[in-house]
Amino acid sequence: MKAYTKNPHVFNFLGSIYVNKKNTNLPEDLIIKINKVKQQVFSNIFENIDTSLFRKDISPDIIKKLIHWSVKGYENELIEELRGEDLNSIKFEPYWDEFHEFLKILKKIYYK
Repeated sequence: MKAYTKNPHVFNFLGSIYVNKKNTNLPEDLIIKINKVKQQVFSNIFENIDTSLFRKDISPDIIKKLIHWSVKGYENELIEELRGEDLNSIKFEPYWDEFHEFLKILKKIYYK
């Protein structure tokens, strides 16, 4: 958030490429880089995760996979909703609020 506040135009530009990448003719090497960054972000999320908080009746690997699928689905839904929109004019606070509520629900489901 600090980086976004200092450079919103950079994030809006990158966000518009990411959201609208299906509608643009991006070079193949850039698409590969974008996908690599996405994969790294998901890897970082699950790196050194404290699985002691997870429910004991579900395998931690299954819980991580289900959380990954849930977040990925949320991401895809959000991208579809924002596709074609001017990201400079969007107020992202409601989206962050919704996402944090989503995370609370996931905690309720998967934490003991």
